[in-house]
Amino acid sequence: MFHIFTWTCAKSWSETYLKNEVFWVQVEYFGKRKKWTWFLHPQIDINRNTIKYYAFDKGEQKSQFHQFNKIQGVGPKHAYYLAMSDPTLLSMAVENFDIKYFTNLPWIGQKIAKRILIDLKPHLDKDDFESLAIDEKLLKDILSSLHDLGYERKEIKKLLPHCPHPLKKANLKDIMKRLIDNL
Repeated sequence: MFHIFTWTCAKSWSETYLKNEVFWVQVEYFGKRKKWTWFLHPQIDINRNTIKYYAFDKGEQKSQFHQFNKIQGVGPKHAYYLAMSDPTLLSMAVENFDIKYFTNLPWIGQKIAKRILIDLKPHLDKDDFESLAIDEKLLKDILSSLHDLGYERKEIKKLLPHCPHPLKKANLKDIMKRLIDNL
C-alpha cells in the first residue's frame, strides 16, 4: 500500500508528524523538507501491533526501501535510512566496500554494514574480504577446498560473512562445517 500526500512537516520533541487541516500522522522522516508531496508507506509491526509510517521524498526511495528490507538482518528502520541516503554516495560506498559509510548512518553497526555490502555488491574481490577481517591464506584454503568438493565460489563468498568473525585457522573445522551445512 502506498499513499501520496501534500502536507506540512512538523517536529515535536523527537517525533515527526505530517499534518494538514484535518489530522496529523506520525511518521519516520529523515529528509529536510517542510512542505512537500510525500510518499507514505505503512509498515506493520506484528510484534507491537502497530503501523509505522515511513515518509519518502521520491517514489524510487520506496522501492529501494523494499530492496534493502529483504537483506537478512536489515529491518525497516535500517532500510529506511539506506533508502533516504544519497544514491550516488551509496553506490560509491558499495563499489568501494566502504563499511565506515554504512556505520555512520543511524542504527547501522559493523555487522549489518558488512551484510549490506555483501548483498549489494555483485562481485567481491580480495580487498573486500580483507575489510571483513578474513585471513587471506585461510580464505584461499576455504575457497579451494570447497570448490574441489563441487561448490561454487560465488555461493561460498556469500556465506562467509555469516561465519564467526574474525575467521581464524583455529575455527577452520567449524567454519567448513557451517559452510557445507548452508550450501
